[in-house]
Amino acid sequence: MKKNPKVSILIPAYNSEKTIRICVESVFNQNYPEQLREIIVINDGSTDKTLQILESIQSLNSFQILSLKNNQGLATARNKGIEKSTGEILIFLDSDMEVEPDFVKKHVEKHNCPGVYGVVSCIKAASDIIYDKYQRYIYEGNRGARKFPANNPLPFHVFIFGLTSIKREVIENIGLMNSDIKIYGGEDTEFAYRIWVKYPKGLFYGEDIFVYHHHYRKLSRVLILIEKFGNQVVPMLIKKYPELAKIYGIDFIKYSIPNVELKSNFFKVLAGKIIKKVWFQAFVYQLFKITPFPFSNFLVRILMASALIRGIESSLE
Repeated sequence: MKKNPKVSILIPAYNSEKTIRICVESVFNQNYPEQLREIIVINDGSTDKTLQILESIQSLNSFQILSLKNNQGLATARNKGIEKSTGEILIFLDSDMEVEPDFVKKHVEKHNCPGVYGVVSCIKAASDIIYDKYQRYIYEGNRGARKFPANNPLPFHVFIFGLTSIKREVIENIGLMNSDIKIYGGEDTEFAYRIWVKYPKGLFYGEDIFVYHHHYRKLSRVLILIEKFGNQVVPMLIKKYPELAKIYGIDFIKYSIPNVELKSNFFKVLAGKIIKKVWFQAFVYQLFKITPFPFSNFLVRILMASALIRGIESSLE
């Protein structure tokens, strides 16, 4: 790969009128050569003013807008961008993200290191969001890619695609995202797993590549999304990739998977029965409200496990 390769920045946008201008304009303000970067924004059937804002920005700057008639989900939107792109490195950026001027340059520098096929940025909270205990868990807690040193390969489940880059050859070897997956987090997980299988030591964390997230989401809303993920995405994932069963806590549930031996036991199943209860989640949520940070982080993880297990269990009914 060239030292300064062409880079394609792909930004899917759905009803992003509050953040799309911030996102796109931060991408224009890069210290990487303009002739070596292309920006493709995929308007995924927005019904607000997203398209009008994009067109007003486009009148002053050069970038491509791909418009889908109906909302088709992140996987389809990103695939459309991939198919249109020409860069050697593809950068995936969500429409509620804001990047620093050296964002592209630092991704390229990481990719110039031997054995690097994918890089995930360091996410931080934008200054305009409510910074409650859950946000502190997200942006300060020892979780996700932050748990791993910058020079150590990452596991697939922390390689999220809202602030990530991969080499084009990765797509050529594993194919596009699964556009059948339209549920929160599902397309990321499935795609990252396929990349990891092909490049088990090729995914890395860019701890000095900062991205600012302009999206406030309450913990209560996140728990609903996780339960939905457990109900609709996890069964599909473990049916296709049985080896992922333990990652999602299937050994806490009486769940039979062909050709997979789950080392479950009476106590794990009993814990699963308790954790999944609505009353248990309500009790832990009240504890979370009165527990100071960072001690509250442990309760966040319990709440997430509760939502996930309940979602998986309900898929069996």
